[in-house]
Amino acid sequence: MRLGVTVDKVRSALLKLDEIDPDEVIRNDLRRTYYGKKAVVTISIVQKRLIQVNPRESK
Repeated sequence: MRLGVTVDKVRSALLKLDEIDPDEVIRNDLRRTYYGKKAVVTISIVQKRLIQVNPRESK
């Protein structure tokens, strides 16, 4: 079963983040991962689109 992530949790991960992974290149696409308190969000810098969102356990 997949757990959903609300838009508010995604917004919070992007605006009030705990950390950002260094940018990485996957298949000629530059990606960045943002870690919020309740969600992990990966976006494509090159294509300017959302790649993946996952729920995150609170620390």
